[in-house]
Amino acid sequence: MICKKCNNVIADGTEFCPFCGEPTGYNNANPNGAYGYSQPGYNQPGYTPYYTEPTTAAPTEKPRARGTRLATGVLAFTLGAAFGAHDYYIGKNSLGLAHILVFFLGSIVCGIGPVVSAIWSIVEGVKAFKGTLTDGNGVLIDD
Repeated sequence: MICKKCNNVIADGTEFCPFCGEPTGYNNANPNGAYGYSQPGYNQPGYTPYYTEPTTAAPTEKPRARGTRLATGVLAFTLGAAFGAHDYYIGKNSLGLAHILVFFLGSIVCGIGPVVSAIWSIVEGVKAFKGTLTDGNGVLIDD
């Protein structure tokens, strides 16, 4: 074997070069490992791992809806057809805008828009009173 630092010939199986003291990388106690060092195991005293396993969150309480059944149903039956107020109330802003467009553009173009919007609002009002309507986050309005 040849020392990597001083290029002197040394005997095989020597841990350190007898001429310069450089470690050779051979370990008599553990011939397969370098310098007698092995990877430390987990849970050793004083050892803080950098990575920890993710934990599952404890179940939380049921998410709350953005509105109540009564208020959503009343808004659907009173201001729902023309303005889609109940949809804005529960966080479905795009559906509220759709109610406005169907009502006003439908009345200008073919005259049937208010009828379609009224039926749509009645259906959503009934669903709100029954407790089968969801808010903008997909949470059931059941209180």
